[in-house]
Amino acid sequence: MEPAKQQLSAQLGSALTSGGLPRIAAALRPRH
Repeated sequence: MEPAKQQLSAQLGSALTSGGLPRIAAALRPRH
């Protein structure tokens, strides 16, 4: 796995465990 993808998955994992899912969803799905 590429280091960049590893870092991204690590950030996603920490955000999920800290309850930052809504923030991630908003970042992945910008408002129109």
